[in-house]
Amino acid sequence: MNLGKPPIVQAWIEFRFEHSAERSEWEASANKFFDMFQDAYQEREVLAQHQMQIEKVEKNQRPRVVDERVQLVGIRSFTPSKSRCLQLLRDTLTCNFTRSESTNYEGFDALKAEAMAKFRAYVEFFRPTRLLQAAIHYVDLVRIPFDKGNVELGDYFTFTQDLPQATFGTTMGFNVQYTARPPQSKDLLEVRLYNEQADPEGPTAQFRMDWRFIAYEGLSFADSEVGGRLSMGHDTLLSCFRNSFTEKGWALFEERS
Repeated sequence: MNLGKPPIVQAWIEFRFEHSAERSEWEASANKFFDMFQDAYQEREVLAQHQMQIEKVEKNQRPRVVDERVQLVGIRSFTPSKSRCLQLLRDTLTCNFTRSESTNYEGFDALKAEAMAKFRAYVEFFRPTRLLQAAIHYVDLVRIPFDKGNVELGDYFTFTQDLPQATFGTTMGFNVQYTARPPQSKDLLEVRLYNEQADPEGPTAQFRMDWRFIAYEGLSFADSEVGGRLSMGHDTLLSCFRNSFTEKGWALFEERS
């Protein structure tokens, strides 16, 4: 699928794991895990949770903190261009690719290759007991020109319509969400479509589409199993994405032969 004006903003692959009760101290291990990729992912951010114990005081006295603990929640790191991000929570690993004005989206094959490499490194380093879930996420931003100040949703999208104007008046905002099981699949697909604020760069309406394909049954740590399910999910999402638009809607993206 070669689009002259692709709507994709970002994409990421996420893995959720189960660990044994004897798991080693997570905070030190998490930092060591990121150290392995420091050459490529040079900028690091830490998300921490502060827990404070406050001592009771007499009236008109200021409360006093007698104990404060800082707990690591997650770490994420970026490449210098910030087009790639690696994020780690206690049981979740995420590999994210972002498209910007200066960097194009690198494509699913590159995203999958990077995610699978980090998946193998995670399994080797943390030794989880089970892979609970593997998911693909896409975020698209669709810009549609106004026609006399309005956008007829049914002219562009196949699974949503404006409310009857005679009864409800003008549709000012909407948010539709579906969860489905694709044909001949044991996995799940989620899609959400909603409007955002008007495009500040021009006379267009902006609509965000969030896509998610979740594989969660019969998973193993085998590359062939995980990679195959991700590829199948990608193909399913592409098919659903194409069929979410009318011909007029699809023309917005200027498909190339």
